[in-house]
Amino acid sequence: MARRSGFWILALMQLAALGAWAQASQQHLLNIFVYNHAGVSSRVLSQAEENATRIFRLSGLHAIWISCSTAGVAGTDCTGLPQPGDVVVQVVHETRKLKDDVFGAAFLGQDGTGQLTDIYFDRVNELHRDWKVSLAHLLAHVMAHEVGHLLLGLNSHSLSGIMRGFWEPEELKAVERGRLLFSSEQSKLMRERLTAISAQRESKNTLQAGIGSSW
Repeated sequence: MARRSGFWILALMQLAALGAWAQASQQHLLNIFVYNHAGVSSRVLSQAEENATRIFRLSGLHAIWISCSTAGVAGTDCTGLPQPGDVVVQVVHETRKLKDDVFGAAFLGQDGTGQLTDIYFDRVNELHRDWKVSLAHLLAHVMAHEVGHLLLGLNSHSLSGIMRGFWEPEELKAVERGRLLFSSEQSKLMRERLTAISAQRESKNTLQAGIGSSW
């Protein structure tokens, strides 16, 4: 029986050639702060981050993963709020609040912006056991999908590719081969979003520096 793997946004295409993504003249910086509340092994999480980095790189994004401490000992403290354009990924355990075929949730405001997403590791692991698909590959694609929602905004599910709302066996096979990716249009929109945010941050910093120097 086909397994439908779904995603849900909390709020209220065909793929283009890989060469088109690789030709992006500038890699846009994307800081991703990771909280491993589910206790995923460092090996699996590291492999997942490497795979997700490749997915984003093909879209012209340079992902930087920051490990945040969940116990106050290992990892980075990660105190304070993330800067505009940064995202927070929380890998958590099972949730009973959502349907069984939901593997992650992106938290978006009514304006379509957000910086936080949850990944339900128990459900990802169950899909891994049922379909014998690499756990690191699955986790990577689920993380990339949810971060995609944060960058693409509301109504960002597509008919094909990594942003499809439900993953059928065809998508799971593409996950195993590393071929479930963002479309060229989605890649363009994400780059434009990060470019706009970066420009706003630079403008704000310049303004603050000007005000400080006037005293």
